[in-house]
Amino acid sequence: MQVIQHPEATAELTEAAQVYERKVPALGAQFLDAIDEAVAVVFAAPERWRIIEDRSEEHTSELQSLR
Repeated sequence: MQVIQHPEATAELTEAAQVYERKVPALGAQFLDAIDEAVAVVFAAPERWRIIEDRSEEHTSELQSLR
């Protein structure tokens, strides 16, 4: 199985790790390690997790209707 991560998600994780690293040395690396561990847990038993369909278009429509 392969992880496919949205480029914006990758950028957000990197930015968060940098913020943590500035606050406490090595905390950014610990944060990224925790993310890797969480992904490994999902990979170990993917049937335990529910699939969420991409509904981004629905949310976009809802936002447009509010304008």
